[in-house]
Amino acid sequence: MTEKRLDRANVEDMLGLTPTQEGLLFHYASGAHQEDYVQQLTVRFTGECRMDRLQAAWKEVIRRNEMLRTVFRYEKLERPVQIVLKQAQTPIKVVDLSAWPSAERELRVQEERECERRNMPDLETAPLRVTLCKLADSEGVMIVTWHHILFDGWSNGILLKELLQAYRVLSRGESSQELAGKTRFKEFVKWHQSRDRDAQRIYWQRELADWTERTAVPEPVADAADRAGEGPYRRKLPQAEAEAIMQFAQSREVTLAALLYGAWGLLLSRYSRTDDVVFGTTVSGRVPQIRGIEEMVGLFINTIPLRIQCGSDLSVDRYIRSINDGLKRREDYETTALVDIATYSGFNQREPLFDTIVVLENYPLDMKLMQDDLLKIERYEMTEKTHYGITVGIQAFEGIELEIAYDASRYSEAFIDRMAGHYMQLIRGMTGGTERSIGMIDMITEEERNEILHQFNREIAPAFTEPVHLLFERQACKTPGRVAVLSSGSKLTYGELNDKANRMAAELRRRGAAAGERVAILMERDDQLIAAMLGVLKSGAAYVPIDNAYAPERIGQILQDSGARLLLTAPDVAERYGYRDRCLNPMEISFQGDESRSKDDESPASSDPAYILYTSGSTGRPKGVVVEHGNLLAYVQAFQHEFKLTEEDGFLQQASCSFDQFVEEMYPVLLAGGRLVMADKLDVLDPLRLEKIIGDGGVTVVSCSPLLLNELNKQDGWEGVRIFISGGDVLKQEYYANLIKNAAVYNTYGPTEATVCATYHRCSCETRSFVPIGKPIWNYRVYVLNAAGHLQPIGLSGEICIGGEGVARGYLNRPELTAGSFVEDPFLAGGRLYKTGDIGKWLPDGSIQFLGRADEQIKIRGYRVEPGDVEHHLLAHPSVEDAIVLTVDDAYGQKALAAYIETTGETVPFIEELRDYLEARLPAYMVPSYFYVIPEVPRTVNGKTDKKALTGIARPLDRRPQDNLPLSEAEENIRRVWQEVLKLEDVGLHDHFFDLGGNSILLMQLHSKLEKEFGWGLGIVDLFTYSTIYKLAQWIESRNAIYDESMFGGYQTLPDRFFIRNPQASGHGSIRYHVQGELCRHVRSIAEEDNVTAVDVIASVFAYLFAVGSGRNAAVLQVLMVDAEQVSPWQVELDAISGFPDLFAAIGKLRDAGDSARYPISRAGEVAVMKDELEILPLIGRGEIHANAALLDKYEIVIAMEEEASANQLTVHMKFNDRRIRKEAVQEMASQSVDVLRQLTESRILS
Repeated sequence: MTEKRLDRANVEDMLGLTPTQEGLLFHYASGAHQEDYVQQLTVRFTGECRMDRLQAAWKEVIRRNEMLRTVFRYEKLERPVQIVLKQAQTPIKVVDLSAWPSAERELRVQEERECERRNMPDLETAPLRVTLCKLADSEGVMIVTWHHILFDGWSNGILLKELLQAYRVLSRGESSQELAGKTRFKEFVKWHQSRDRDAQRIYWQRELADWTERTAVPEPVADAADRAGEGPYRRKLPQAEAEAIMQFAQSREVTLAALLYGAWGLLLSRYSRTDDVVFGTTVSGRVPQIRGIEEMVGLFINTIPLRIQCGSDLSVDRYIRSINDGLKRREDYETTALVDIATYSGFNQREPLFDTIVVLENYPLDMKLMQDDLLKIERYEMTEKTHYGITVGIQAFEGIELEIAYDASRYSEAFIDRMAGHYMQLIRGMTGGTERSIGMIDMITEEERNEILHQFNREIAPAFTEPVHLLFERQACKTPGRVAVLSSGSKLTYGELNDKANRMAAELRRRGAAAGERVAILMERDDQLIAAMLGVLKSGAAYVPIDNAYAPERIGQILQDSGARLLLTAPDVAERYGYRDRCLNPMEISFQGDESRSKDDESPASSDPAYILYTSGSTGRPKGVVVEHGNLLAYVQAFQHEFKLTEEDGFLQQASCSFDQFVEEMYPVLLAGGRLVMADKLDVLDPLRLEKIIGDGGVTVVSCSPLLLNELNKQDGWEGVRIFISGGDVLKQEYYANLIKNAAVYNTYGPTEATVCATYHRCSCETRSFVPIGKPIWNYRVYVLNAAGHLQPIGLSGEICIGGEGVARGYLNRPELTAGSFVEDPFLAGGRLYKTGDIGKWLPDGSIQFLGRADEQIKIRGYRVEPGDVEHHLLAHPSVEDAIVLTVDDAYGQKALAAYIETTGETVPFIEELRDYLEARLPAYMVPSYFYVIPEVPRTVNGKTDKKALTGIARPLDRRPQDNLPLSEAEENIRRVWQEVLKLEDVGLHDHFFDLGGNSILLMQLHSKLEKEFGWGLGIVDLFTYSTIYKLAQWIESRNAIYDESMFGGYQTLPDRFFIRNPQASGHGSIRYHVQGELCRHVRSIAEEDNVTAVDVIASVFAYLFAVGSGRNAAVLQVLMVDAEQVSPWQVELDAISGFPDLFAAIGKLRDAGDSARYPISRAGEVAVMKDELEILPLIGRGEIHANAALLDKYEIVIAMEEEASANQLTVHMKFNDRRIRKEAVQEMASQSVDVLRQLTESRILS
């Protein structure tokens, strides 16, 4: 904008801006949405319409009101100023339309209004413009357009009153000197600057304490064509209803504002699913401390937040009174600038405090004035636009009328119409009875309720008849010779499968399996697994399927939590988990006699458990979902009702047995007499092999994740498949564009807690930007509820809750968790609901759109993941002080996990260290794809995690240094193949194949090339297990490497007092102690001074003690300081060093040494050692070291050190083989380590 020069002689005054004016000026100067805050008053009048006299009257009004003569300057100024001119050149345009036809006159008036709105007022020259349209000698329209920075809506009444007065004076030929002067706006600016800012700060900080999330109406426009203009929406209550509402407020001695604000707060609460809402309200700002302020024209109005707590148990009376009392309390703080309030709130300054405002228009025109004998105002209309998403204007002069201005790029007129109806319904509900709770007030109509409950939801099937295994038995008797299962080239008929299952059931019963017992299954995914599941059901027990690809720690957790009586697996596997005496090997079951017959007397009740599936838990502990026989049958019935499987159908089985998709693949087809065609993981990855399996097996139904469906969509050869079912994650239209040409494609939805699925949607060529999850299926009921448990209307998001016969019993051993997630169905007597925590909304056709998770739980690759579970394991890593796990979009638009870590010290772990650590403890889908380090977890002013601030302070974790290290021959060859397949030059040793853009097709190419390169049986599974160049090369080289005891670098000699001559103990000794308080602070100070970690200092102290104890001033230690897998031998010669700093430096050299100087700890057990009587191999390391019996047999003293920054302590855990090492000697060494630390710190302090 070019500079507009001012005539100094024409300057009457210069003053600063109020904070509200500054905010408006900033918005104006930014150039964004310049139509915002342009206001327009249109007045239609009759009577004596002398345009020249009206022009003169306006000039008089401008002379009397300084804000109408004010311009603004802000460029090249530190602070903007407003300049009051003596004479203003305000544009007052006259348009004579009296000669135009009547209809065209109205169109021209509308054009003038629109033209003035589009023509942005110039704050530096003419912030105010007036257009006078003459329609006839006795009729005219006045259009006043200005920027809100000049004056507020209250000023309109003052201006019109003065305009009519001036017109009357001029008409009578009287002198304008009769009009007295006014208080200057400067007085208000000075008063505002003198306000007690501390008192305002304290009030608003308290008012907004613990509030961190903006309340918005989260409703995007579904279709751009549905935006019926941008004009304001208007609705008026019937007069009788409006009077009843006003009388209600009077009878309760509360203001009408408290009632209307309360209803809007309740609406926002329902729309945004929160009990704590904040929206904007306007106040007049005309404080009594300024004399004559009621007659001043200017910007006094202020927009400030109103926070309302909408707890559903509050009574209407208490709710309204609390709002009324709050409005009274804030009266002394209503002039606080919104920008200051935002600062006091601690809210993210990049976003506004609120997105909706409610304006109670309390500045009506004087009715007597409107009946002036010269000019009579027939009607007037205010048009204004703010930058807020929704502005609700409420006029309560003659009844109650709503005028809603909205952002048409975000909201449709139809949506605003529904919203206005809900608002009115809430107002009516609040005035209908003050003793009931606000949670009882419903905002949907009876018509909406009936549509959702009785049209969108389907029938409930007849009661439970027989369990699925007895129905399978009947099918086996009916078609014993038909093939039931095809697996890896073998096949089982129904008769053979039933026989195996019955024999297994008999043996299980012999071993104690019965109703109420649980049997865990840890087997390969083949036909034996199917027989095992049926066998457990036939025994009366419930089965607990566990994927044998899970990390050992996860398997152990499931076994422990389930309390399984028996474990079906191989003996060596069972022994690993303490089930040696409770193991049943399915491959060895063989007995004589008539054991293959089913026992009908073992038929379970509907409420008996059928199976227990474990899903991710937020505390790091998986939770077992107990699915009853009645639930399982209800789901199978619903599936069959929808898909109508026959004996001719073949169902592809490729899901993990720990995933409820397995249930979908197995039971419906076996109960229909069809074939279960099993494909292993490698089959699914190879399109040609999968095509052969599907073709040879006669597969007609495929159920899979959206990602696999997308891969199938890219291939041909699925002509025999009639149904594709997608579930477990979000389905996109492009994933099935080709498949749908020859088959039916279904999108499904349902959590494990509701027995596989609750909704189906048959896909079509969608015109929408999303694929719905469908409608409730037979036997199931689905609701979308708000936080108070009320039905959400069509189009409004809420929590998806599932009812009907498929709702599981609950969580095993978790009564509190069960009580919170499984509740009574308020819409069906005797029914139960599962609260999914998923968010969705009804579509007009009765389908549901899935919108995401209500809590932090997310779906990764179709698996449910609690970020808290991943965070729990990250926090157990010694280098991690705090951790936040979020979901992000990867380079391919898929959901992935990102971990943000705050470290315990200056040493930051490499990506590989954390990834390997988690892979040993969690399923692969729970390991984050991205790792970032942050200086500290960002917090809001109220102490909560500010997740939005993470990206601004995070940097990616480094990978292990590799550029300066020579590559081994295997590493060089593997990297070359990766570069060829991925078509990348920059490929690191520790990069994961899939992180670099690898996919299943490229993995096939990689496998083919590597197999040619190395010429021996490298399997695809090995590429999954060793997914980096470094790991794969290590594995390949280790298969041929020969390790001997020379890799240890020697043994450590200890005095005789350390050893036991007649061992009798268990082999597991343990001592734990802490370095705390002042000593810990001194140790950290030394570490910082020498540029090492506190753990390095303690490790050096132990190296010193071992060297002194050897009698030769020499020590040989095995050190785990780089990662949990690679051991570095450390030889210490005290005679060759000058002090502890040299020991500290040696630790650093160990870290920088190449891999050739290390050996894998996993190979240590293979090496025979020839130790003398007084020799051991001590192992010392950072973090938790899992010292089992085998490890303590090799490394007879294991010292693990952890730094806990938050607790200001260092923890030392000394584990030892107490069959050979004396506990007293270890205790003595622990005590000596603390003494040496004290001496070391004291010497540093004295020096």
